[in-house]
Parts: sequence; structure tokens; C-alpha cells
Amino acid sequence: MQVVAVTDPLSVGFTVQAMIGVSAEGDLRALGATLGEVPEIDYVVIASGRYDLLLEVVCEDSTHLFDLVNDVIRATPGVRSRGVHVPGPREADLHLGNSLAVDPIRLTGRAGSGWPARRRTGR
Repeated sequence: MQVVAVTDPLSVGFTVQAMIGVSAEGDLRALGATLGEVPEIDYVVIASGRYDLLLEVVCEDSTHLFDLVNDVIRATPGVRSRGVHVPGPREADLHLGNSLAVDPIRLTGRAGSGWPARRRTGR
């Protein structure tokens, strides 16, 4: 048996966690290995479905996330398109009053692209 300690990135100054779906062209193993070398990317999964690769990233703030997506991931040869998914606040964060929201317009370039920009209430 092996015991491993895992640090919570939120407790050491990284305020944004996100999943990034990547549509790719070419060799997925090679692209995954290249992206796996990026320090902000915790893990890379080769997937089937809408995206070819799923990346979990941790960033200091929303500007850091934007820079990572724009300057690193989009610029990597083999990346055809990507989608950034930032989870809502965790239950513990809601109780503490913390906010993990990131501006979806800045990441996607489209107003009203989803949470938290617009929420339909049926009213």
C-alpha cells in the first residue's frame, strides 16, 4: 500500500480550476504528451465523444486561465478547437462566501455563452 498526500490547489493560491475539452488533429498520444508537459495541466485524458482530449487545469486566476488557453493551448500544433468548462462554486466555497466564477465572454468571445452569464428561470 502507498500513502500519497494531495495538496488542494485552492489552499495554495490557485483560485481557478477548469476542464478543457480539446478537438484535435493528428496523433492524440503525441499531442497529449506535449500538453501534459505544461505545468498548469494536472492531467490529460484521451476521450471519445465531443472532445478528443480532456485537460484538467489549475490557474492562479481567470487572467492566468485566459493566458493559458490563448497563448499555450490554442498555439499548440494539433489543437483544432477547445472548450473551457469552469465548475460552479463547491458547497464549501458557498458557505465561506468564496467565488470561483470566471468571465465566460472573455474565454469564449460570445456573450450569453452559458453559466454564469445567463440563467433561465422560466419566468
